[in-house]
Amino acid sequence: MLAVTLTPKPHQTRPSGPGRAAVALVTALLCLLLPVTAQPRDHHHGLAEAVRNGEILPLTHITDHARKHFGGRVIEVELERKRQGARYDLELLLEDGRVVELTYDAATGTLLEVEGHRLETVFGRDGRPYP
Repeated sequence: MLAVTLTPKPHQTRPSGPGRAAVALVTALLCLLLPVTAQPRDHHHGLAEAVRNGEILPLTHITDHARKHFGGRVIEVELERKRQGARYDLELLLEDGRVVELTYDAATGTLLEVEGHRLETVFGRDGRPYP
């Protein structure tokens, strides 16, 4: 009969002190990040279905309006669903380097809010927003 006894070698001990705390901290941070990055598998299918059902407008409708009235380039888009309804949040990079944030009602395409620096150059002298 063969008997095997496993004994840890001195260099194979568990980390202790600051090393062990660092491993625990990194593990905890990774666990916190996972739910933030997780998306339901049918997330994109749900958006396409909402557009087909007429619940929200296609993103191209919103981005076309933004580029026509404000110029620049779309650099970020988010769709937020809230109790008040769905909203598209866009960030535009204007030709002069400024970033303008636009909020649209996703169902109607109505421009709800504009944020940014020196907006008088975007809207014109009367300060009224575009339709």
